[in-house]
Amino acid sequence: METATGDVIDVEVLGGAKVHGTVTGLADHIAIDEFDALRKHVSAHLRSKITPVPPLYPIENVLALTRQNHGGVPPG
Repeated sequence: METATGDVIDVEVLGGAKVHGTVTGLADHIAIDEFDALRKHVSAHLRSKITPVPPLYPIENVLALTRQNHGGVPPG
């Protein structure tokens, strides 16, 4: 770049991950390494597949679903 225009531009400005992930849109994720990229890819994939499910029971009745003796000595 310096030869063509006389401008001194570092590698990141010329087209690093930050530029392609935020400006050009050519990258979906910016990752530190391969493991970080895989984690982000799997996480994004799973989020798109999860459909929220309504609760089976109302929150007001959640204690009615448990045993009345909460962890003490069993009766008998």
